[in-house]
Amino acid sequence: MVTPYEASFAEFSGCSVGAWLSDTPRNIKGKGMIWPDRAMLELLERLN
Repeated sequence: MVTPYEASFAEFSGCSVGAWLSDTPRNIKGKGMIWPDRAMLELLERLN
């Protein structure tokens, strides 16, 4: 997350941090890199 000024972690809302983290690739042991937001969409499609 790029900000035009120095900010403390407490200044970010939980929703904006969660959105930023879900749009960041994660390395899952044994599965390689995944994108959490894409993985959630795939899971929801399988439930229909």
